[in-house]
Amino acid sequence: YPVRPDQLHHCELAAALFKPGLRGRADPMLRRLGERIRASDAEVAVISAEWFESVDPGRLAEKLERHMPEHAADARLITYLRPHAERVASSFQMNMRLGYFSGTLEEFHARTLADGRFLYADRLARWREIFGPRHEVRPMIRARLHKGCVVRDFLSYALETPEVELAEEPDANVSLSVEDLALMRELHLVGRPSRRG
Repeated sequence: YPVRPDQLHHCELAAALFKPGLRGRADPMLRRLGERIRASDAEVAVISAEWFESVDPGRLAEKLERHMPEHAADARLITYLRPHAERVASSFQMNMRLGYFSGTLEEFHARTLADGRFLYADRLARWREIFGPRHEVRPMIRARLHKGCVVRDFLSYALETPEVELAEEPDANVSLSVEDLALMRELHLVGRPSRRG
């Protein structure tokens, strides 16, 4: 997992690939990442960040070809996709918890419909167009995941083996209760009233 010691994921890289103000950082970051991978004796390298969903797949393919040509042709991609209702509720909760949104669930849903954030079909079709069968979409439904666990499912995919031994059981991704979410909303409104709605 090629990251700097202070990193847990590759969100910074993904942001540099899609945020206009950061685009100049993508090439140096990918060059260093390629060097890190080439210097490793690992058989598999994993580059992972939720923010890759916002990256143009053609841009990613071009950057992989430029900075990691030895891996560009056989790079495999996986997307975990939550059912729409769960994704909207989860994102609503995350935005409330972080203080980015303080309206109602209905208002949040209307906003996501307007900006097309969770309308997946066209975006996934573009990934498939660029990467073909090397891009796999997996439903984020526990009953459909390998042994009911997204960590095991991902590692099974990445390592191409159903036998994955984990040093410890992954924590369940537990959502805040309605009461806790209401409390977080009030704290954000008191702390930053200008961010309402």
